[in-house]
Amino acid sequence: MALVAFDMQILDDVEGQPGAPLTAPLQAGDSFFLEITAMERGQQIDGFVGLALDIMWDPAFVQPLDSPADLLNTITTDLPMFRDGTLQPELGRILNLSGYSDEAGGVGQRISDGEFEHFALLHFEAVTATSNTEFSLLEGFSQTATYPPLGLRHEDHDFDVEMIEIVAADSQTTLPEQGTDTSNALPDVEVASPETNEPTKPDVADPSPTIEATDEITFPTTEESNTTDDVAASTNGTSDVTLSLVSVANGDVQIGDLITIDVQVSESDPDAAGVGGISIDVDWDPSELQLVNSGSITDAITENFPGFQGGSIDTVAGFIDELTGASFESAGIGRAIGDGVAETFVTLTFVALKPTDGSAITVSLGDGGVGLVGDTSGAPIDVADAETNVEIATAALPPLIQISTSGTGGGLEFVAPGNNGVQSTLLRPGSVDSLQYIEIANVGETVLEVYEIQFGVAGLSIAASDLALADGFTVAPGQSQRIAVEFTATQAGSVNESEGIVVVSNAGNRGRYAISATAETTYAADLNLDGRVNIADVVLLDSVFGQTRGDGMYSENHDPNLDGSIDLGDFGLLNAQFGMQQSSESFAVDIDEEDDDPFDSTLDLLALDALANTNGIH
Repeated sequence: MALVAFDMQILDDVEGQPGAPLTAPLQAGDSFFLEITAMERGQQIDGFVGLALDIMWDPAFVQPLDSPADLLNTITTDLPMFRDGTLQPELGRILNLSGYSDEAGGVGQRISDGEFEHFALLHFEAVTATSNTEFSLLEGFSQTATYPPLGLRHEDHDFDVEMIEIVAADSQTTLPEQGTDTSNALPDVEVASPETNEPTKPDVADPSPTIEATDEITFPTTEESNTTDDVAASTNGTSDVTLSLVSVANGDVQIGDLITIDVQVSESDPDAAGVGGISIDVDWDPSELQLVNSGSITDAITENFPGFQGGSIDTVAGFIDELTGASFESAGIGRAIGDGVAETFVTLTFVALKPTDGSAITVSLGDGGVGLVGDTSGAPIDVADAETNVEIATAALPPLIQISTSGTGGGLEFVAPGNNGVQSTLLRPGSVDSLQYIEIANVGETVLEVYEIQFGVAGLSIAASDLALADGFTVAPGQSQRIAVEFTATQAGSVNESEGIVVVSNAGNRGRYAISATAETTYAADLNLDGRVNIADVVLLDSVFGQTRGDGMYSENHDPNLDGSIDLGDFGLLNAQFGMQQSSESFAVDIDEEDDDPFDSTLDLLALDALANTNGIH
């Protein structure tokens, strides 16, 4: 089962506000809201600190009503940090709609601990009738962030697909007119047409600058391309123009890493003064690589080629068709590139989706051709294609925590030190068991960061020898860290806490690792640790009466009030606890039925005189 789930719901538009979920088809021209909710199902996850999603739809049937300026306000106010999102209505998508929180810093709060919770509310309009169109989701570039941090894979996500039906509008419905898109229009200057190679002049009073023949860009018919395999910034001396690919990825490429590819061009024609314009096709495997700068792809074209910019992109199929740009130096528009050296035409950015020993990115000349500055021969231009293979390594395992303890069953069991001459598991208040430890191992492939060690039992703490680890530490892959812990008993009773110690870390398997702690504590005057305070403890105390710390017979195990001196104060404490017994059934005491009160709470001091002990009280 996926650890993370996303759901979508179509809501009615009630005077600009979201209403109830729609139960009837939309009419063309109707507006509606799309609510996106998220839920985490992992037992080791305590909600999301951040979310990022790509939202996709068919722009032929649906158009957004949110403006780019309003887009970030559609995200829940619980995630106010690092908000991002790119609206591409012409392509039918929003890329990396994202927000994050910093609860510790008082900014926002986590969302969705085990139930669907609101993430974003988007506003749309139904444009054209269709029996079936859909909204779909993918994880955004900024990725899902959980608390504690957990390395999620693609298969850990469950993305909803929401289907909608749009019926034709009635006769009273009038759809808004679409304006002409002039965003890619060239400046109002003289340019050369790729079809005629003749300059076209703007309709202005002043004449445009004359284009010299040596500055003209020609787009002749090309011969069949020669393919150069696995090109990485290489050239082909037999071709007039060479395309090359240069990857600027550093180190091993892991799943989720960005891969930046510079598509470079160079020409070796002695009669030419560089490449003045070019059109290319790009192909890749969309199951292995995702293009992330598709919405602003023309912005990634070199500023030297501001003319004729355009191109058709299909990230689902994995291709760019006719990505084009040109320069017109004589008109003061850009400049030629690649005159004998490779220069970048466009920069493409991909994200790695899954492991592969070679994911091919191929660049070839598009139907628009290539133009060389100064070459007026009209001869065919031979262009060498380019291909590069990106190797995507299997993602390194996240840090994985594994804990062993000195107790049985993975827990800690605190018992008496055993130096009082008796065998017992009982602790006395004030006595310390510091012989226990936990060992934290990292069996993952990246560094384990232990943020905090929490204690759920009073008197339980890190031993003095390891106090330097109290503020957190790291454990390298394959290594471990042992920590001594101690328990100081405070009062009689039983401790059986399933979360006696909790280790909080960035472990991918258990970010919050709980360790049980058990202990049985008897009374301070139970010197022989048999679970009850009776005459046997009186005899034991009397045997060391008068001893102080440093004397040969002194022991804290025989000093009920732990003041360093065995005196009448200790007998007073014993007198107060005389007759008490530890409540556990394993320490029950048989009672003589003929004695109505076998454990009288008042100690008969005369009984001490009956004890034949030279150290007694007289």
